[in-house]
Amino acid sequence: MKTLMLCLFLTPLLATAQQDPMKAMAVLADQFMEFVKSEKYPEAFESFRPHWPLKDAEFKAMIDTTVTQMNTHKNTLGAVTGTEFIRAEKIGNSFLRLTYLQKFEHSAFRWRITFYNASDKWLVNAVSWDHSLDSLYE
Repeated sequence: MKTLMLCLFLTPLLATAQQDPMKAMAVLADQFMEFVKSEKYPEAFESFRPHWPLKDAEFKAMIDTTVTQMNTHKNTLGAVTGTEFIRAEKIGNSFLRLTYLQKFEHSAFRWRITFYNASDKWLVNAVSWDHSLDSLYE
């Protein structure tokens, strides 16, 4: 069922990707953050799986670490109250980095999602989250 839902979601993305690949990656990142907002971290990472060439063990460890740490932080930060897109940054036509906030009752985390244009397709290059908000001030 998850595969069917993912295929139904990705089909419009593929059409968009042919027209504007960076926009398609932004749509994919927005969907990822919708899962994050709902605290569905495994589903968030799984939505990137077709675009992320990580070994299975690495991928599973990243999900497990995120789930464990988010459960720990939830006790101090309170409930998730939403997400917010902050900015997009590009390095030529090769990299796209999107920055979001995951907002809690008492603070927020910065999420950074980086995509790499591997000539024939865009790949997820990195996903990170942290509490370093200083760099977000303008």
